[in-house]
Amino acid sequence: MIKPKEAIVSMTNRCNLRCEMCDIPKTDKYIDIPTKKVKELIVDLRKIGCKSIVFAGGEPLIREDIFELIDEAKENNLKVCITSNGTLIDQGAADKLGLLGVDVVNISIDGKEKTHDALRGKGKYKKAINALELLRRNDVETTIASIVCKQNYKELTQVLELAKKYGVTSVRFQPFSYEFKKGHKDTKRFYVSKGKIEDVAEKVKEAIDLANKYYININPKSYMEQIPMIVCDKVRPTPDKNCRALYDTISITNTGDAVACFPMARMSLGNINEERFTKIWRSEDYKEIRSIVKKGGCSGCLMSCYDENFETSVSGLKTKFGRVKNAVSRLF
Repeated sequence: MIKPKEAIVSMTNRCNLRCEMCDIPKTDKYIDIPTKKVKELIVDLRKIGCKSIVFAGGEPLIREDIFELIDEAKENNLKVCITSNGTLIDQGAADKLGLLGVDVVNISIDGKEKTHDALRGKGKYKKAINALELLRRNDVETTIASIVCKQNYKELTQVLELAKKYGVTSVRFQPFSYEFKKGHKDTKRFYVSKGKIEDVAEKVKEAIDLANKYYININPKSYMEQIPMIVCDKVRPTPDKNCRALYDTISITNTGDAVACFPMARMSLGNINEERFTKIWRSEDYKEIRSIVKKGGCSGCLMSCYDENFETSVSGLKTKFGRVKNAVSRLF
């Protein structure tokens, strides 16, 4: 039986922020996976040999039962990662996360204070930084997640400087995608013009070099090298026939749907509110979609949660935008 490494669970579409580049909480209906069903999922993850669980959202810390669910996951020998905007992590929350033995907390920071607050709300940068400090005092490992877009692509090294200052072990860069916005509306302001692709590539190269200097783990190099093409040309990476996401990860939406991966969220393979996940994981539907992707490749994505798929050098990656590829490759 296939033993996945990680389950990524969108616990809720609720969030206390209204970030400019995210439409997840901008809905008429808020839905959380019921506590009972999350606990059943946790047990099933242990049974199929999954090693870790990521509590994502929305904002997972907005859930009243989050600490209870973390405790349940640890009791089932799962490593626990929390993805958070950091604004709900006060002294009390940090203490609880430390006592429960949370393995990693991933905090969103998008650059300098002015830039971060322009994207996520006034005063949110200081709260995110405070969360990093409080978690460090509680010996909780932290990582930083950073969206890359027109507003902040010149500040990637500043994010790495913050990581070094606060003992952050890893930074994950995620290029903005039109899929983050409902109906793909209001996306132009987040993309960089094609004429600046070499400028973006230079900033990405600086980030790679600084991460190496500071020994900070970031996305694979071949992933990083595709960022300029995504944020300047609004293209998808070439479909990958060897994507490990369908084997190594489990993706669950806030409605309880089990999906092959979040870019394929419209294709439900079953719902944990209706049947146990062990049955879904072993189903013919799951086998079929793995076979389809293996034969024809996926539609392509640059989701940082699946960035381990990028293991080849940039020269080995195909793109129909030869001009763009050449512009980028001159810098690496």
